[in-house]
Amino acid sequence: MAAQNDGASSTPVEESACGGDASSRGRHGSVALVVASPWARYWARMFDLTIGWVVLWLALTLPAAGIAFAAPGVLEAISQLPSFWFTFFLTPLVLAMEGALYAIFGNTPGKSLLALKVLSLEGERLELGRILQRELGVYALGLGTMLPVVPLFTLIRAHHTAKDGDPQPWDVSTRSRCYSVRNTTIRTWIGAALTAAIAFAMFALGTGGE
Repeated sequence: MAAQNDGASSTPVEESACGGDASSRGRHGSVALVVASPWARYWARMFDLTIGWVVLWLALTLPAAGIAFAAPGVLEAISQLPSFWFTFFLTPLVLAMEGALYAIFGNTPGKSLLALKVLSLEGERLELGRILQRELGVYALGLGTMLPVVPLFTLIRAHHTAKDGDPQPWDVSTRSRCYSVRNTTIRTWIGAALTAAIAFAMFALGTGGE
């Protein structure tokens, strides 16, 4: 059943225990909200991360070309580093970029694609400091700081938490939730397919350059 909130705008939004409907009276009036499904949240996040990694990779390509010309030995040494070091160091930057995009535009590309939106329990957009705190929680507790193997366990735990309808630790700490605005199964599949296609293209480009 939908948990309706007929109070004033300061009344927090509360979801049902099974992660069902909620209502919010934010600055845009009363709007029905539904807590996003685990797979919708996962693919929205993976799309954002993949796009962010691509953007940073492109931003580093030109300087890398200069390094290769001036000091080819340095570039060769960097290329020998395990790939996880790049994701380990770049992921916090990507998450910070996502937070900045949210603060500026009110959403990220992945969540816009899958029709999801992060809001406070009062149904309002989070301020920059709060969204960055949320992203930090995702990095540490959801992505396991991208260390080898660790994300496998943290993501499985996060999936079960969301499937049970419980808020994630980063939801609790920032009093926020990830809601479905107009998400559908088709949107989720499109997000998954696009993420996989972009990741495969980047992998092909990387191996093709060897």
